[in-house]
Amino acid sequence: MQNLILSQFRSDQDAGGVLAVTLKAQGTGFEMQIEANDAPSHNDWLREKLVRSASDTRARVSHEQVMSDAQAIIDQKRQAHAKTAA
Repeated sequence: MQNLILSQFRSDQDAGGVLAVTLKAQGTGFEMQIEANDAPSHNDWLREKLVRSASDTRARVSHEQVMSDAQAIIDQKRQAHAKTAA
């Protein structure tokens, strides 16, 4: 049996490594039993993501630009929603 912290479980789930979860009562709490896929371990998955990121040749985008672009999308959606709601 392997113990995982919540962030490790979430990463494994996001990577497709969790097939099923069973909750079992343990006193006043519970235990999660996880049926894992044959996906790479969390460390292998993270290492692969880091290697892909480091080898990415696309131009870097600043945080400010990403946030500005996201805000523009949000504003457009709000305006469109306001028009349909009126």
